[in-house]
Amino acid sequence: MPSATVRRYDLQAEFKRRGLLQKAVAARIQVTDSHLSDVLNGRAKLTRRLARDISRATGIPLATILPNGQEAT
Repeated sequence: MPSATVRRYDLQAEFKRRGLLQKAVAARIQVTDSHLSDVLNGRAKLTRRLARDISRATGIPLATILPNGQEAT
């Protein structure tokens, strides 16, 4: 099964809709802004833990972050 990839624009749109800045989200989940950017742009893998942390920090449902039942590594 292929690893999960983040639908960057969907997640970025959710950040914007909720009034969240990428840098603020990165700080909340204790990763660097550049690492979160890499994940959002597909240059780094989205782990299930990171997806869960993003969900908890932003209120974005995990199903939105990992659509179609995809499992992160």
